[in-house]
Amino acid sequence: MTWHTFPLGQVITEGFACLDPATDANVTADSTPTYAVFEETTDTPIVTGNFTERTGYTGVYRCQVTASSGNGFEVGKTYHLVRTLVVSGITNTVILSRFLIRAAEAVAGVIRADVSHVIGEPQQRNSTIVADYGPTA
Repeated sequence: MTWHTFPLGQVITEGFACLDPATDANVTADSTPTYAVFEETTDTPIVTGNFTERTGYTGVYRCQVTASSGNGFEVGKTYHLVRTLVVSGITNTVILSRFLIRAAEAVAGVIRADVSHVIGEPQQRNSTIVADYGPTA
């Protein structure tokens, strides 16, 4: 499982394939699979919902979660998306995704940076920041 980083406000899409435990063939779950998103060590989910089976693909599910402050997400916090499903009467719960929320981009593709302090020194608005990259040889 990999860690992802998303900007605050991003719509996150996750998915999985549901397999029969006896045959490993794709199957539709016994009931609609659910998800819950947990913040760091908090044991109460901040968002819950249902997965949707993809049209034309047996046992392939997707969900979308909006990582907004209105939904309880915060910049700099990590989250786990936990999936629960039942197949052939067997309940399975796993961490499907882990991710970090970062500040939203002011311009698409350009990550915001806090430059209010550089090397511990407060900066004035519109000040010039000079970077020392060390020896060049």
